[in-house]
Order: sequence, then structure tokens, then C-alpha cells
Amino acid sequence: MSQPEDSFEIRLMQPEDADGTVALYRATYGDAYPIREIYDPQALLRQQETGAMYHVVCMTKDGLVAGHWGLYRTSAPFPSLYEAGHGMVLPEFRNRGLNDRIARYTLETLIPRLGIPAVWGEAVANHLFMQKTCAVAGYSETGIELDLMPAASYEKEKSASGRVGAVLMFRLYQTRGQTIRLPDPYAGILRELHREAHDAPHVYRNALPYAPPEGPSEVQSVAFEGANLARLTIREIGSDLSQILRGKEADLTGDGATVFQVYLRLTDPAVGFAVRTLRELGYFFGGVLPRWFDDDGLMMQKTLHEPNVPGLRLHSDKAKMILDFILRDRAEVTAS
Repeated sequence: MSQPEDSFEIRLMQPEDADGTVALYRATYGDAYPIREIYDPQALLRQQETGAMYHVVCMTKDGLVAGHWGLYRTSAPFPSLYEAGHGMVLPEFRNRGLNDRIARYTLETLIPRLGIPAVWGEAVANHLFMQKTCAVAGYSETGIELDLMPAASYEKEKSASGRVGAVLMFRLYQTRGQTIRLPDPYAGILRELHREAHDAPHVYRNALPYAPPEGPSEVQSVAFEGANLARLTIREIGSDLSQILRGKEADLTGDGATVFQVYLRLTDPAVGFAVRTLRELGYFFGGVLPRWFDDDGLMMQKTLHEPNVPGLRLHSDKAKMILDFILRDRAEVTAS
């Protein structure tokens, strides 16, 4: 006999919920999730105490953690931008609207209460479930990450035939006008995706591909070894950018990275030069990143293998349009 909907309570995780939250992770991912601290109840509590990650849980009257959503700081340099994800529901409670209820509480109650200006998410594309939830919740699709996660993370549920991509989703609660630089190869799609994600007035300028003034580049990198993923943030664009990126790539490849993502500031007058440099190194379009640096950003990407495009399941025509552009850009970049 199923439980009535009012028998569930949606709330921030309490100390007594931590063990059940770990059990939910394990029921969903087995022991293969690449971020290992999700299996440590005390680590989850520390995350919430420090504001590094908020855990929203759906509790049964018997004290079982039936579902979960998370809000957490990840790769974005702007610390007030949180990622929303880690959406999970125990198999016996699925198809009852719990995920939508947890999402609604997170997005309509918790985020305004915390004063978070923007949230983003990676809606995995081995199924349509999270993409549909995000669409209903008011997110804008702004890009697609190819081969973000290893297939091993989905072995428990047998839901992926290879590496898993994701649709980039953003929802802004507070916006501000900016002068956005549009690199020539991406001017059209950047303007389109950017305008749809923002409701603030912006000024758009062409980003010229000329070399910036002499000076050193600053590139920060982080490796997710369990996912074979590396993320590079370009803080300063200098004339030595190609050399710096090649050195970073060599080190990260030696550590097992096969998927690379690079983040650029779209307000930087030298972004056109950086995009030209990255395309020469085999990078192609990924997506628009509202409020990523507080200023808006651009993500470019490349894989050292043929990406699992056949494994992508996309919900909307817009997502399919973005993927089509990405694949055309990848073909152009890899052919040159």
C-alpha cells in the first residue's frame, strides 16, 4: 500500500538524517560515485554547517530518507553561485512526483531564504528525468557537456552504455547588466543563449581575435581523478596562453584526464584571442555560464576520445539545437 503524499516531510538534512542520506547515495550509485565524501555522514554534516553544500531530504514518517536534492559550491569562481543537483529518489518511491516536490522546495523556498543569486545544474543526459524537472522549474538550457561522468557511476542502475553527458542549466534570481564580448565563431549562439538566460540589459561587443598585451596568463586547474575530468579556469589572458595550456594539459593527461573543460570570462576584452587559441588546441563550444565569475562566462571543451554522442538523450528542441552546434564546431576544429 502506497503512502499518502502528506506523509512526506521535505526539509534540510538534520544530524539524524545523515546515515540515511548516505544510504540513499549508495542505493543510487553503489560504491562507484567519484566524490568519495558522499559516503561519510560526518562529511555531509560538515558540508552543511560550512555552507559548502546544503542537503534537502524527503523524509517518510518512519524516518527513511526517500529522496534528496543538493545545493553546493563547485567549480565556479563566484562563491555565491551554487550548483543544484544530486537529485535522487529511492526506487520504491519513484513516479510519485517526489523529485518535483523536493526541487520546488529547494528552488522556491530554500534558495530565496538563503539569498543565493543564481543556481546552475548539470542535468545528466542518459535519461530525461532531471532535464524535465529543470525545465518545469524555470531553468534555461545554456550548453551541453560531453562525456562528463564515467559509466561506472551508473553501473548500479544499469542506466548508461558509456560516459554520460549533461545539459547545462541556469536559473538566475538576481541579474545585472554587463558588457558581453562575443568571439566571432560563437557570436550568434552566445547572444541567443545569453539573452534567454538573463532579463537584465546588456551591451554586446565583438571580441577581436588579436593577441592581448604582453603579460603572463594565469590558469588554474582542478582534476576529478575518479571521473577522468579536468577543469581549467583562465583568470588572466596573456600572450603565452597556448604555452600555459599545453603544459597544464600534459600534466593533467599524465594523471589520467581524458575530458577537459575550460572557463573564460565573457567580459574580458581578450576573450576573442583566448577562443582562437583554444580552438587551435582542439577545444570547441560548450555553453554560456551566467554569473560564473559573477561576470558571465563561456565554457569550451574537448575529449581525448570519441565522445559518447549516441548515448545522449535530450528533452527539448533547444538542447538538440545546442548539441548540433557543438558537433559542427567540433568537426570544424578537429578537421583543421
